[in-house]
Amino acid sequence: MTDLRLYLIQHGEAKREEEDHLRPLTDRGREEVEGVASVGVSVDEVVHSGKLRYWRST
Repeated sequence: MTDLRLYLIQHGEAKREEEDHLRPLTDRGREEVEGVASVGVSVDEVVHSGKLRYWRST
């Protein structure tokens, strides 16, 4: 039997839509995702919304 691990991770903090309609990550958001990335988990598949803040979080 294969182990299955599911990680649910929210994107980093994004700018408000009023600031930028694409809602890219803020400086704080980039720091947040760098912290998550430093854990060093390897994944086989990522399911996401396709929004810009996702791409900046991966």
